[in-house]
Amino acid sequence: MADRWVVSEFGAGSNSLSIGVSETNDPTGAYNVWDYTFSGFPDYPHYGVWHDGYYGTVNLNGQTTQGFVMERDVMLAGGASPQIYIFNLPQIVVNPNQVKSPAAVNLLGTDIDTSLPGYIVYLQDDAWGGVNVDHLKVWEVDVDWVNSGNSNVSTPQEIVTDPFDAGELFGNGNGALRQPNTSQRLAGHGGIISYGANFRDFGTHNSWLITFNTFIDAQETGGIRWIELRSDGVN
Repeated sequence: MADRWVVSEFGAGSNSLSIGVSETNDPTGAYNVWDYTFSGFPDYPHYGVWHDGYYGTVNLNGQTTQGFVMERDVMLAGGASPQIYIFNLPQIVVNPNQVKSPAAVNLLGTDIDTSLPGYIVYLQDDAWGGVNVDHLKVWEVDVDWVNSGNSNVSTPQEIVTDPFDAGELFGNGNGALRQPNTSQRLAGHGGIISYGANFRDFGTHNSWLITFNTFIDAQETGGIRWIELRSDGVN
């Protein structure tokens, strides 16, 4: 929307991320850079562009997950101290044996209803303790940059899906995904949303696409589950 580039790397601090936003539309040009510190190591960061902020999630210390929103307007202007709102996700269930990573909504195109909140989504496998049925959890995030104390994250909406098996996809050193006619396996991650959760306003409806890795049969054949969420109004 702003014709800019956003890059990140682990920061100079032990628990920080460095975020850079280009000053122009030239990806090889100058960047403004800021460092943000988390309460633990912010591994496996995921990002999304939204109308009121740059949204993200991290796999915190390999034990849990957190979401965050950065003050996009100030970053685009090269301001000295853009705010960050870091939050936990209520009622989330994570598999202790896997990488944990929800996904932030990521806008494609330039049309967006600016009254919409931000969104975070995560799969929930009934093979994990504390999950009764396979579903997605979706959190709404309302950020108030004038008074950040008014920002809040909703309790999650639960959207029941067709059954899936996120599995222990990381594997045993030889990968987890079996292939035909060979004992060599492919590496893969389960329990994460590894691809951008992309949102587009088509005018007549909003479309949000979520994908994640699964086993598709008892022989541990790997596949990708994709789910499209649509709304025909602004909410």
